[in-house]
Amino acid sequence: MGYEIKLDELMDLEKSKKHEPALRAYFEQGGTWQDLLKFDNNTMEAQYKVGFDLYQSADFKKAGGVFSYLTILNPYEEKYWMGLGLSKQSQKLFEEAVVAYLVVEAVTPQNPRPHLNLAQCFHALKESDDVKKHLKKAVALSAMKAEYQQINRDAQHLLDNYPKN
Repeated sequence: MGYEIKLDELMDLEKSKKHEPALRAYFEQGGTWQDLLKFDNNTMEAQYKVGFDLYQSADFKKAGGVFSYLTILNPYEEKYWMGLGLSKQSQKLFEEAVVAYLVVEAVTPQNPRPHLNLAQCFHALKESDDVKKHLKKAVALSAMKAEYQQINRDAQHLLDNYPKN
């Protein structure tokens, strides 16, 4: 962006209107709130750690809030969406988890992890066609990469044992 926008101007509806065209162009070109508000990667990582620690301590609702905030600041970061999906899935908010995992898939299309989680959510939602589809994608994406062999084994096992109906 060619000029600075002060946060207090964004908080005031009337003042923010004058920035609307520049903001629209900024976001259409891939700009993020993280960059606009000048949050450095250390700040973002510290916030991610807060969300991760909350998730680890089974405070899934608060963890989801932190991850949701992070996805707003930078919607291109896979781990923020994955954290949000895991938090929602752990709260049994499967539809919301599906949305987060679909974003992970869009941001990192070669990553098999979201497909395994999507299969779990669709199983809970009794959507067997989607379960099979995502298990197959998880198997295919994880087959050739050593780092994903556990995902490959898990997805293949689930697929092999999933009802054929």
